[in-house]
Amino acid sequence: MKRILSVLCLLFVLLSATVVFSSCDNVFTRLEDQLFGTKETTEPESTPDETENESESESESESESETVHTHEFSTWEVSVQPTCVSAGVKARICRSCGEAEYLNIPKVDHKYDEGKIVTRADCTTPGTVKYSCTYDACNHSYTEAYSLPTYTRDEIYKEAITYVGQITTYNSKGKEAYYGAGFVYTADGKIITNYHILEDAYSATITLNGKKYEIESVLAYNATMDLAIVKINATGLPVAPICKKAVKANETVYAVGVALEFDKSLAYTCLSGTVTNANIEADGFAHIQHDTPITNGNSGGPLLNVYGEVIAINAWRMSGSIKLNFAVFVAELDKLTEIKPITIAELNRKLNDPYELLADWIRDNATKETRTEYIFDNESDDGSVFGISYNIEDDTFTVTFSDEKARSSRVASITFEKDVKNVSCSVTYAWKSADATTCKGFGKLDASTYTISTPLEPSRYLGDEELKKNVELFYSVAISANVEWLEAFLQAIGLGITMEDLGFLVFS
Repeated sequence: MKRILSVLCLLFVLLSATVVFSSCDNVFTRLEDQLFGTKETTEPESTPDETENESESESESESESETVHTHEFSTWEVSVQPTCVSAGVKARICRSCGEAEYLNIPKVDHKYDEGKIVTRADCTTPGTVKYSCTYDACNHSYTEAYSLPTYTRDEIYKEAITYVGQITTYNSKGKEAYYGAGFVYTADGKIITNYHILEDAYSATITLNGKKYEIESVLAYNATMDLAIVKINATGLPVAPICKKAVKANETVYAVGVALEFDKSLAYTCLSGTVTNANIEADGFAHIQHDTPITNGNSGGPLLNVYGEVIAINAWRMSGSIKLNFAVFVAELDKLTEIKPITIAELNRKLNDPYELLADWIRDNATKETRTEYIFDNESDDGSVFGISYNIEDDTFTVTFSDEKARSSRVASITFEKDVKNVSCSVTYAWKSADATTCKGFGKLDASTYTISTPLEPSRYLGDEELKKNVELFYSVAISANVEWLEAFLQAIGLGITMEDLGFLVFS
């Protein structure tokens, strides 16, 4: 009992102390406020309505903080194009906030150009085309073979009439004399045709793509080959494609030319046939025989293969047949030698000039050729050589005898100009012994008697008088032999030229 009372008394004391301390705290707080003015304002208690409004406001604020922004993106746009080397990039942007999204675009395959020809195809051999990737930093490329496409007759005709022309020749009175065909060889106006079309003409025209051109000059010709190159004043012309490779029998070919209509107008033709002989020699030149029906209007016109290329120039046909025809192989054009340009009228004056005929023969049959001279040599069985040459610079002819295999080296020659206005002779006689005697002389030839009119005048002479007599004897004999050989030579080549035509009188 006493213990219980003791516990209660202790609790009472503690409670009393708490009250006292609490009272002291209030006293001290009031004292502090009076001394320092730091009294805290006591907020009035909220009314029930205000409490409810605050609660709703806090709820709304919490709701707004929990709402997520929805992007309104534009469509995807490529910002970096993909290539075969690197990936690309595409992007889209939010219309309201400007935020962007990006995606990679995978690499793409190579993108090749249209191709460049490395080796050009022709009528017999495929060509090669190189294709290269067009993307930067990519060096990839590949090659593949290609062949020329083949064309139908209508396709070949449509293309050919852009470079095939109708040639009309006129006489000295301006009247039409002959007609044929030709084709454009170079863009600056060189035309290929037959020589016989120009024969006996005074002038000529060619109609290309509806436009008529005057043929201004002849640049090259060969009567035996029956080919000529003429020139018109034009540039930028469509050029005929040419194939100089060998052809084969039974190949399909097309002949393009012109034909005379009933109203005497000229019209283009394109007829087909086959090669019956791919390589036949006529007059020393390669020809192609074919059975394409042709007429006079095909002369000078092209013979084309299925690739639309010129392989030959139609020239002539067997009399009485339109299917036994011959065309000069186009590679023979390389044998033509260009001359100083002349008009057609000048050409035909040359045709009647024996000196021009002789010069043409030497030019066409030369066994040697230099920058200024064409030489034809004829070696006999004993090794001696008779020859004739034509010098294009001074327009002179020289007949030469050379006894190369004799004990001594002996050469004699005569040189003459047109109409034998000046005939000079020369001789070299070199004795091949230890004393090395040499004698050279020059004289003049009397064309009327073929005798030496001027005695030998040695430019250098060593030796006895007997040797000099030998030289003089050789001189007179060799010079006479040269003249006789020239006469025989003119008969042999069959041009119808005689010594009299060249101005020499008959040997007495």
